[in-house]
Amino acid sequence: MKILLFSLLFFILSDSFSQGHKIKVILKDADDTTLTLACYYGEKIKPVEKAVIKKSGKYLFASGKKLPYGVCMVLNGNNEKLFEFISGEDQFFTISARANEPFKDLKVKGSKENKRFFKYLDLNKNVYKKILELNDKRKNGEDSVFFERQKDSLLNILKEERENIEKKLPGSLLSELLKAGDLPELPDTIKNKREEFEFYKRHYWDNFDLSDKRLLHTPLYDKKLGEYFDVFVPRQPDSVIKVIDVLIAKAGPDSEAVSHLVWYFTSKYRDYGYMGFDKVFVHMVDKYFSKYDMENVTPSILTVLKQRADRLRPVLTGKKAPNLIMIDTSGNYKSFLTLKNDFVIILFWDYNCGVCKKEIQILKKELFNNNKFDVAVFAVNVNSDLNKWKKELKNRGIREWINVNGTESITGDFHQLYDVFKTPSLYLLNKDKIIIAKNIKPEKLMEFINLYVNKHY
Repeated sequence: MKILLFSLLFFILSDSFSQGHKIKVILKDADDTTLTLACYYGEKIKPVEKAVIKKSGKYLFASGKKLPYGVCMVLNGNNEKLFEFISGEDQFFTISARANEPFKDLKVKGSKENKRFFKYLDLNKNVYKKILELNDKRKNGEDSVFFERQKDSLLNILKEERENIEKKLPGSLLSELLKAGDLPELPDTIKNKREEFEFYKRHYWDNFDLSDKRLLHTPLYDKKLGEYFDVFVPRQPDSVIKVIDVLIAKAGPDSEAVSHLVWYFTSKYRDYGYMGFDKVFVHMVDKYFSKYDMENVTPSILTVLKQRADRLRPVLTGKKAPNLIMIDTSGNYKSFLTLKNDFVIILFWDYNCGVCKKEIQILKKELFNNNKFDVAVFAVNVNSDLNKWKKELKNRGIREWINVNGTESITGDFHQLYDVFKTPSLYLLNKDKIIIAKNIKPEKLMEFINLYVNKHY
């Protein structure tokens, strides 16, 4: 009976361990007392565990838990990358390398996928080394036709190796990773650069499965996203939103891939630095965070996201500007809605702010030199000392503007209404009091108005 119980216990423990990973690392000439195993998540690198040192130069990473499928790496004692490897179906293997030159003699035992991976890395390095050598010869006056033929021949070697990997290891992470890194082949019918651009834009994701969560744990996922938006997507909020929705739909229904994309785009466009992109942030909160369960979202995080979106939503470009009724220098309450000008600038400023002083001078100059557009300034001061405020209007020469004080208001707190938490803050409205620009630099104001007029009239 005891023997039976022991056998059963041994079977359970062995089965549990077989679900995990066991990676031995042998480093020649190593003096590190510790190694770290880390894995990618997008372009971020997350430490997973420290190695157990068996003896000098021999290390072991082992756990009853599988590593995430993706690309992982081994870091030395200074947290410098020694080498990367594929974390796939094979998670019981041995890697040997040199401590000082790990790629020079990198070998693996027990993992077919990593054996092909290391072979491909070595081939790729040698091919591009040869291409650089050929390029140097071409610069020195050698036949460019010969160079292109040689280069194509070398690149075909890489292509053949990728095809061999796909045949030998179909569906493996390595196969998908290499395929995902390739752009689709350009057909012979393409005649010019414009057609080439449109072809790659349409087919950019043909070889890349956004729903494959294994690819999330590689640097390629975020790299491809960044390249696509930088090259193929117009830098306009509505265009960006449209493409985001298409890509998230492609990633569904896998929750990890969708969550990654939602967080990626929310982080990217939260403080993007280009005017109007707060619209993207609000879209992400309204369409995704508010309706679906995203990973890594606690109730407190969700509350913060929703509060931020609620504050931004009323003052997005394209929205009717919230009314402001504030006291003017005569003691009367004034609203910008009564102004009949073609354009209205709402400027929030602080007389203790050095940047405000500088930008007000630039704005005065721009308006003084303007003889083309009908522009009014509704200047909202944020300081509570009304007497000092009135003196500063004279000192700065802006008494001809419509000057009001934000601390004496009957339309609520302007900080909340207009998301004003720094000065100066500037909003530009059209004649219908629609917000058409915000936080634009005063020296660019007339240029923007000119573009707006040419586009809309």
